[in-house]
Amino acid sequence: MKRTFLHDNWQFRQAEQPGLPHAYGKAPSWLPAQVPGYVHLDLIANDIIADPLTEMHEVGAQWVDLEDWTYRTNFAWSPDSTCPRQVLKFNGLDTVCHIFLNNSLLATSENMFIPLETDVTTLLQPQNELEIRFQSPVKVGEQRREEYFAIEGLISETPNFEDRAFLRKAQYMFGWDWGPRLASCGIWRSVELQEFEGRILSFTLHQERLENGSFRVWSDTAVEGSGRLTTQFGNLPEVAGDFDLVIDNPTLWLPNGMGEQCLFEATAKLSTGDAMTKQIGLRTVSFDHERFELRVNDTKVWCRGANWIPVHSFPNSDNILLATHIESCKALNFNMLRVWGGGLYESEGFYDLCDLHGILVWQDFPFACSYYPDDQKAQAELEFEATHQLQRLRDRTSLAMLCGNNENEMMWNGKWGGRDISPPRYYGESLFTETLPRVINSLGIQTPYITTSPIDGGDEHYWEVWHGKGDWVHYADSKAKFCSEFGFSSASTSLTAENLKCPQYHWHDKSGKPFELWKSFVELHYPEAGSLEEWVYFSQLNQRDALQFGIEHFRRLDQCSGSLIWQWNNCWDAHSWAVYDFPHHLKPAAHELKRVYSDVVVCVEHTGSEVTLHLANASPVTQTIPIKIDLFLLSGSSVLAEPKTVSANVGIPAESSIPFETLCLPKNSVLRVRIQNDPTLDRIIFSDEPKNMVWPKPTYTAEVFGDDIHLNIQGIAPDLQACDQQPTRTVINETLVWQCPQPAVSSIIVRTLCGDSPVPLG
Repeated sequence: MKRTFLHDNWQFRQAEQPGLPHAYGKAPSWLPAQVPGYVHLDLIANDIIADPLTEMHEVGAQWVDLEDWTYRTNFAWSPDSTCPRQVLKFNGLDTVCHIFLNNSLLATSENMFIPLETDVTTLLQPQNELEIRFQSPVKVGEQRREEYFAIEGLISETPNFEDRAFLRKAQYMFGWDWGPRLASCGIWRSVELQEFEGRILSFTLHQERLENGSFRVWSDTAVEGSGRLTTQFGNLPEVAGDFDLVIDNPTLWLPNGMGEQCLFEATAKLSTGDAMTKQIGLRTVSFDHERFELRVNDTKVWCRGANWIPVHSFPNSDNILLATHIESCKALNFNMLRVWGGGLYESEGFYDLCDLHGILVWQDFPFACSYYPDDQKAQAELEFEATHQLQRLRDRTSLAMLCGNNENEMMWNGKWGGRDISPPRYYGESLFTETLPRVINSLGIQTPYITTSPIDGGDEHYWEVWHGKGDWVHYADSKAKFCSEFGFSSASTSLTAENLKCPQYHWHDKSGKPFELWKSFVELHYPEAGSLEEWVYFSQLNQRDALQFGIEHFRRLDQCSGSLIWQWNNCWDAHSWAVYDFPHHLKPAAHELKRVYSDVVVCVEHTGSEVTLHLANASPVTQTIPIKIDLFLLSGSSVLAEPKTVSANVGIPAESSIPFETLCLPKNSVLRVRIQNDPTLDRIIFSDEPKNMVWPKPTYTAEVFGDDIHLNIQGIAPDLQACDQQPTRTVINETLVWQCPQPAVSSIIVRTLCGDSPVPLG
């Protein structure tokens, strides 16, 4: 078995269009290309366009999607008698293209989400030319839309049924309310020549818990050609053919925060040299549709996490950051990520990391906020796509939920775009109610499936906050069983501009909200920003407060079994709902998630001038929690008044929430609730909106000890930021320590609601 990756010597050019003049009278030239990659990235590398992810260069790059593009490479080949079969495998082609080998049409591809294989056993020569001709996704989508509408008798003004719906391609690439429109095309995953006598086509692991608690584990291996197959599970002896065994008293795989993630390695080998290795954890997943409640190993899971979008506008461009993302999710107490339907089926590396770190995966199929063609051709295409992807993902330990689409049914029921011009039926419905269930059942997959999200009687996308009633206090109106989308937008940390009036700065805000309206949301709680830096600071604090308020509300609801914020990440540097800025910067809201997603957390219920303190316990055991409540009465001087302190132990049953104290806060006071003697779990409550508080000025000293900076605070430092690394939170009479190897500055800037303070490093 030989695999040769064909990633070298690629060139690309704009396809020639007969009858149209070429720039300066010249035909398009062949230029060097990177594979895997995208045409936009190649145009950037060859200094033809500016990076469309920066400033307003997205506008100047729109012509790229209206053109056809051709890629080619040459490779040598010599026959090997031990490998009589040759197959070309394209692991990802985006999207509509024709493939030529030595000037003869070899195959066509129309689906970004499935690999393409073609046998070339009798076609290879000592020297070969491989050429891939991509068609404009925009023009193909528009042409298919026009043809389909003519057959169905739909008017051209039909909303939410645009060009993207007619291509099996990541939908967000056509633009979203947080991302650019860069449809692009390219060879987005690897290309390989496989030569073999025999090869492993697939290696699937199955598991079943027996009545006595043991697990039966078995493999199912598909082989093409000749060769002797052996398989092995863990450290057990290798066996001929597939293994089928029972494991007594197994160590189970558990979600993050509930225990360890025990994984076993399993391997399939062919005597021809081909091999495949997987890891699997032993666990059960069950789902109560009526309660919308997930259980792993018969234990209820309060699902905590976020919605995941592709990490880059050109997918697969930033996979190096995947480990950073997933490790951050684990550190912030996530146990679930929802792979959102406007994106794609993620890479093997993504699911590997989720398996390793205990992050359950809710996997949407790639359909979002649109009607879709559902004729026989569309159903057959989806059946082929879903079969491939489910066979790939079915044995993933982290896979906990399958969902047909994002918001399509909600869109249909709400007649988005106008009732008068909405289509006469829910186009695409049969894909989710018939095609996908048929594939899931035919493969014997036990992973829970729902047809759409949100779904009546189940989970909720709560957008009354931000889109509807606006302010985040209205999260209190939700009665969700599960809230799989809710969020509040904030400014980007990294975007730069001279001031808030720069059009380039606002171009990256795709929310559709007038800036003054968005600004007014922030100014309900925070002062008016006097600079760009203050605007970033205040808007991000407001986002933090919104998610804090929303999650605490959901944790207090007896019927609620999970919350997934919108959204974890960005695909470019933009104002958005993300808490992890592009490419890698945690906003204040992300740091707060670590607290509100802890097993036991203090939640606050506001009723006029009173606050009621609740304890929420998501763990499966009753706990007794030591609590200390400090009330600080603020004076106008720099000296902090001594706090009034109350201490107690509070018992909290498993999987429940209880109130334990109601207080009326005096004017200009701060309440600190500390549980388990852990400052990172502190809940800080101001007696008034931050903009109305009068703060005594804290004092700071800073010292360097090796690679650490020690920042000593006397007084209250409300929502402190320092060195762009310190989590934004209120600090009271504490010393904060963080790593800052070999600081090249003589002072640091500390930012709080009191203002900015330079602090010399002593």
